[in-house]
Amino acid sequence: MYLYFAREIAGIIEQTFMIICTVAMVMSIITVPVSCIAFNGVSKKSKTLMRMYAVVFLITAVLKLIAGLFTFYVYPEAQCYMKQRIKLLYNRTFHYNEMINFIQVKFKCCGDFSLETWGALKLPVSCCPPSITGPCVPNKAYTVACYDAIRVQTKKRFKIIGWLCVCAFCLEVVCAALACAVICNIKPRMRRAISRPRSFRPA
Repeated sequence: MYLYFAREIAGIIEQTFMIICTVAMVMSIITVPVSCIAFNGVSKKSKTLMRMYAVVFLITAVLKLIAGLFTFYVYPEAQCYMKQRIKLLYNRTFHYNEMINFIQVKFKCCGDFSLETWGALKLPVSCCPPSITGPCVPNKAYTVACYDAIRVQTKKRFKIIGWLCVCAFCLEVVCAALACAVICNIKPRMRRAISRPRSFRPA
C-alpha cells in the first residue's frame, strides 16, 4: 500500500527530482573506475593514465555542478507543478479519497491549502492526530496545509542534492588539480633518477 501511494506522490513531487538523483548516482559510479585509473597511473608513474584521470574527473565534476545548479533552477517549476497536482487531487476528492488520506497522515497536514478546503463537510479522520478520539473537528485538526508540508520536504531534498553536487564538484576539482601536480612532478623525478650517477662497489 505504501509503495503504491508513494509512487503517486512521486508524481506530485516532480520527476525531475529522480532524474537529478540518477545523474548524480551515475557520476558517482563512474568515479570508482576513474579512481582505479589514478591509482594505476601513480603506481606505474604513467603520465598518460594520470592525464586520462584528470580529464575524466574534470568532465564528471562539471556534470555534477550542472546537475546541482539545475536542481536550484528547476525547484520553482516543480513547486508550481505540485500546486496544480494537489489542487487536482482535492477537486476530485471522491476519486482520490484514499490517496488524500494517505498524504494527510504521512505529512501530518489537512486540506490542500487550508482547512477551508473541506468547507461545510465533516473533516476526515486523517486530518487529526491518531491520539484524537471521537470526530475530527477543526480545533483538533492539523493546522498545516498539505501543499506547505510537501513543499517543505521537497525543498529540503532539492537543497540537499544541489549542495551535494556542488561539494562533489569542488572535491573532484581538487583531485584533478592534484593529479596535474603529480603529472608535472613525474618527469623531473625521472630526469633526476637518470642523471644521478650510479655508485659501484669495489670487487
